Amino acid sequence: MRKLLKVGLFIILGLLALAFIIPIFYKSTVMEAIKTQASSSINGKFEFEDASISLFRDFPNLAISIEKPQCLAYVNQDTSLLFSGEEIFISLSLWKLIRDRKNTVINSFGLIKPIINFIQFDSLHNNAQILKTDSSTEPVSSKTTLEISHYFIEEGELNYIDNFSNTSSKISNLNHSGNIVQMNDILNLVSNTQIQSINYYSNGIPVIENLTLDSKLNLAYSEQNSKYVIKESEFNLNNLKLLCKGDIQLLKDSTIMNLAIESPGNEFKDLFSILPNAFTKDYKSVESSGTFMFKIELNGIYSTLNKFYPNWNIQCSIDNGSLKYPQKQLKIQDVALEIKSGNSDISGKDAYLNINSFKMNLNNQLLNGSLQLTDIFQNTTVAGTIKGILNLSDLSAFYPMAPGTELSGAIKPDLEFNFNQKTIENNQYSDVKLQGSVLCDLIKYKTKDLPEIKIDQAVIKISPELIVINELNSSFGKSDLKANLSWQEPLKYFTPASSVKLKIVSNSNLVDLTEWITEPSPSQSKSNDASLNSNALEGLQVSFESNISKLVYPEYKINAVNGSGELIGDQLILHNFSAEINNNQIQGKGTFTNLAGYMFQDKVLNGKMQLSATVFDADQFLKSDTSVQSNLPVSTEAFQIPPEFNFDIAFNAKQFIYRPLIMNALQGQMQIVNSEILFQNINSNAMGGKMFLNGLYSTKEPSNPTFNFKYDMSKVQFSNAFNSILSIKKLAPIMQYIQGFFNSNIIFQGSLDKSLNPIYESINIEGFVETLEGSIKGFKPLDQLASKLNISSLKNLDLKNTKNWLTVKNGFVTLKDFNKKIDDIGITIGGNHKISGEMDYNFLFNIPKNKVDGITKAINLDKSLEKLSGTLAKYGVNGLNSKSLNIAVAMKGSLTNPQFNLKWVNEKGEEQNESTIGNDLKNSIKDSLTNRAEQEVDKLKDKAASELNKYEDSLRKKANEKADSYKDEILEKAGKQATKSIDSNILNKAKDILKNPLDSIKKPGDKVNVDDIKNKMKEWNPFKKEKK
Repeated sequence: MRKLLKVGLFIILGLLALAFIIPIFYKSTVMEAIKTQASSSINGKFEFEDASISLFRDFPNLAISIEKPQCLAYVNQDTSLLFSGEEIFISLSLWKLIRDRKNTVINSFGLIKPIINFIQFDSLHNNAQILKTDSSTEPVSSKTTLEISHYFIEEGELNYIDNFSNTSSKISNLNHSGNIVQMNDILNLVSNTQIQSINYYSNGIPVIENLTLDSKLNLAYSEQNSKYVIKESEFNLNNLKLLCKGDIQLLKDSTIMNLAIESPGNEFKDLFSILPNAFTKDYKSVESSGTFMFKIELNGIYSTLNKFYPNWNIQCSIDNGSLKYPQKQLKIQDVALEIKSGNSDISGKDAYLNINSFKMNLNNQLLNGSLQLTDIFQNTTVAGTIKGILNLSDLSAFYPMAPGTELSGAIKPDLEFNFNQKTIENNQYSDVKLQGSVLCDLIKYKTKDLPEIKIDQAVIKISPELIVINELNSSFGKSDLKANLSWQEPLKYFTPASSVKLKIVSNSNLVDLTEWITEPSPSQSKSNDASLNSNALEGLQVSFESNISKLVYPEYKINAVNGSGELIGDQLILHNFSAEINNNQIQGKGTFTNLAGYMFQDKVLNGKMQLSATVFDADQFLKSDTSVQSNLPVSTEAFQIPPEFNFDIAFNAKQFIYRPLIMNALQGQMQIVNSEILFQNINSNAMGGKMFLNGLYSTKEPSNPTFNFKYDMSKVQFSNAFNSILSIKKLAPIMQYIQGFFNSNIIFQGSLDKSLNPIYESINIEGFVETLEGSIKGFKPLDQLASKLNISSLKNLDLKNTKNWLTVKNGFVTLKDFNKKIDDIGITIGGNHKISGEMDYNFLFNIPKNKVDGITKAINLDKSLEKLSGTLAKYGVNGLNSKSLNIAVAMKGSLTNPQFNLKWVNEKGEEQNESTIGNDLKNSIKDSLTNRAEQEVDKLKDKAASELNKYEDSLRKKANEKADSYKDEILEKAGKQATKSIDSNILNKAKDILKNPLDSIKKPGDKVNVDDIKNKMKEWNPFKKEKK
């Protein structure tokens, strides 16, 4: 028995060990499998930071935890974050799962702190449509079951944006729990929901704010019939309780509905609680009287495609309502309202909405009115009145405003109207009744986040043809506005075309935009704020003329702003505008499109502009106006190009100043797109010549703005270029010593700092500089070199017609070798210098023989070489003075403290000295001795030939003897002095030549070319390259 217990204990411990170890060993495999399987089944990507499997967290169930999950949706050519959260938790009955794979039982399923972003792109597409269709997938058996004993959402957030209907909503702090049981085709759900805040916007206007919800929902869903059955359920909206039951069936082109919604309570304050900001923490202490009734019944088919409408009956009434908040001074009373709406025909021809009466009394000021809408879907007829006084100070003294809100003044409407849709569409304004006025008197409105808005007085006169506001005198914070406004044919706003045609003429002494600009939070989306789509401005037509004496904007000083133009739908046309921006007077015109997409959805703003200026001072334009105070953080980055801009700009300026550079007659084009500015065909008169520019400025990486320019400069003065372009002072300081003109083609690229100055370590340059006229004067390194070489012309180095290639890379400026000749001295110059560092330049001087003496004395050539030169001269070899001399000079150090190293080199650049001179002389002496021997023989032949007739026999004998004697003398002396430097092959060749017999001496009838002999003698040179 004890052994059995031991075995059992070991088995249990082993199983527990396996339960602990297996999830650890297979964790990475499970994580990868979840990611792969989930992502492969959706049009998107599913990711998470960590996952775990445990038998201990919810023992004896298998617990699966997915931490920091997020799901991206790739729908409608858009990438959106559909879901993210802290954790997804699943608890399964492992043994049930093993025994019965056909029926799934989930003990618990939870989403902890989920954020769900639902976007409706149009009537057909939304970002939740991410499941891939798989034609190979077998249909799910109708006999399967799914049971989730408990599911929950903790502290959830739901954002809904409908770009099709211009609406949005935000649900915050959502807590939801329930259970789900699916038997075959029917899914039953019982749930409880608590929502702390519901906000709903239509066309950017808040309709519901901070509404709370506490609901109990009992729902059945048939997937086969796409039908939702709502069993008796309860919804508490703030203090208003609603009961709901019925069903909704979603068909392909229509919806069948049978719903009943009603409120079992009847206290006025319950209905009042759903108004924005009305439901306060102390709402239970509100004093209230009066009753209300609310009921909705819907029955029938709704189809936008077929224009079918269900029957409905809606009733809402308030009788003798009154209400007062505990902390407020005033009480609203005598509130009465009767709303009825109904339809009994599928075509909607009987649809109507009647507000038979509305009235309220606030501090003995009455406001009442009525509204009747009939034939809503065919030929809408509108009739009604509104009269009375709404004192805003009294409203603030009664109603709970948002913290920091101040409200005062009075609105006094007196309106009467009666018209239908067809009379408006046909412009039959004689059959339209619309008359009255609205007086706005001393209105002040201020919130916690916005400055005070004031309207001293405005009278709005209303007629069917025109709504006019004359002499509007208002202020918005520090800004003032005087304007005349008119709205032509205002009733067309209520037609299907829904057009609005406005004209505005305004004048302002000051417009301060800094009060109205706020820094958006990183997570804030324009779509969340306004929920407007690209059609939001459709039908809007506004013509305007505006004059602003001073406009305050962060970092800019703007005065004398004048402009006129039109806003037509999504297009803004500026007929003309002018402004003085940071002391620069600018004029222009332009067209902008896709305004709504840019303003509300972060889409691209397209534009075409023409700009001009008499004098444009870029230093002033880029200079921040420190007198302007702003709530925006100070930028620590270079000027950024907004990625949402797509502009084509043509511009010109009579004078463009970017100190110290001044350009005249500047013109060109710019294209701003995708965080880059493309400069095209920029040309100007500058620096005594012409300058052409093409290039790119990019802020795709905000912390590392880059540029890539190509400059073409023609007949530009060196001194002007040095004094006008700051980068030249860094890259080519020698240019300040050059007088003359040049052409150049330069490719210049690199990075900029936040002040838009080049970061020189990043610069890459390749280019060509052609000097048309020019000379270097007063350049200390050349002056010192001229003294060392005794070449005075170096102090005024002529650069005329030189062509120079240069590069800048890795912080080094490199000048490629170029050739120049001064005073018959050939010069090759090349090398590099480090930006803000030392130089390393090389000069190769090719000095002709007539200048060798002065140079050799100046540079103090090696004594042994001079000795060799003298020795050779004794025997007719004129040494150094008989050909050009090559001197290599290495110039290092700095401009103020140059250092020189001089070498005597051969044509190959190899240094010459006593031990190497023989090697260089070999080939030259070989030719020279050969030529010399031949010349001596020819001389003797000529001399013998002249006496040939008189002493033919005797002279020949004597001449031969003398020649033999002279040959021996030359060979003996030359052999002794040149043995060390000249090999025996050269001497043997000379001997062979001189030993030739003189039988070739010509007779008196032969012609001898004396000039050829002289030329051969002159051409003798021991330093000359061997003939090929």
